[in-house]
Amino acid sequence: MVEADIGTTTLHRLQRLKGGYSRQLWAVDLLDVSGRIHEFVLCMDTPEGVVKEGEQTLDRASEGRLLRALHASGLPVPDALAWGDADCVLGRPFVLMERIAGSTAVGPLARDPHFVERHELLAHQMADMLASIHAAHVPAIFLDSPVSPPADEMERWRRAATATPNAQLPIFGAVFDWLDRNRPTSSGNPVLVHGDFRTGNLIYDHTGFVSVLDWEMAHLGDALEDVAWAQLICWQLGTGRVGGLVNRNSWAKQYERASGRRIDNGSLRFWEVLGSLKMSILAWRAIQVTADGKERSLLEQIRADLARELATQVAS
Repeated sequence: MVEADIGTTTLHRLQRLKGGYSRQLWAVDLLDVSGRIHEFVLCMDTPEGVVKEGEQTLDRASEGRLLRALHASGLPVPDALAWGDADCVLGRPFVLMERIAGSTAVGPLARDPHFVERHELLAHQMADMLASIHAAHVPAIFLDSPVSPPADEMERWRRAATATPNAQLPIFGAVFDWLDRNRPTSSGNPVLVHGDFRTGNLIYDHTGFVSVLDWEMAHLGDALEDVAWAQLICWQLGTGRVGGLVNRNSWAKQYERASGRRIDNGSLRFWEVLGSLKMSILAWRAIQVTADGKERSLLEQIRADLARELATQVAS
């Protein structure tokens, strides 16, 4: 696939990158016959990934086809050059995509003066990106896919909690009871849902957000799933603001402006509670594969914050 796009190449550089808890990431630089260097990121599945089979909605080949289709449509996503399954030469599923210049570090967004004075602009850009995803024509790979309504998403994570009993918090029983009582009866027309939309999955430069990464959880469903996920307490960096940028009311208004949709607060709350439960399970799994140190302590703090947030959410 790569040769069809850029011709014959040789490997110039291969470097492991710090990535998430579900995949290995590598910087791959290829040198073509003219001496030009092409920069890519190689994403490979790992056996110890925290998102298990049946919880990811896309395999790497499907993710690659999705990225290619969305990139061709003009959405701000990296183009995919190649993909393969476990039978490929790498021995595990992978997708090779273009490397976009910029950063995904969330700390500077919340604290760097350059970005602090641009928080409203960044939230504006973030809402525009999400609205453009939700307005996208459904790519061909999803044409025969079932829609994931609230009930199905809830059952997916009920099964995940049952499969990893040590990940369960005492509050989980009350949370599932609350979700059963408050499940939206209608989620409107299904849209392309990113599934992990947050500041940490957005590449930015000095001008703001430029690209959306990590599409392995994409599916057809309720747009409010993404809106709620972006505002979870674990992405607030201790600021009380969505993604460390703006308050919840401002975020909701930005999304309504960008999308032309009215947010149903009851549905939004359902998705936020389900998102908090889901993230609590994933944080526990990440803790199990992380050595003692600063990163593990941060994950433990995130899980504690989520436990308190869940207790508050289902009690009010």
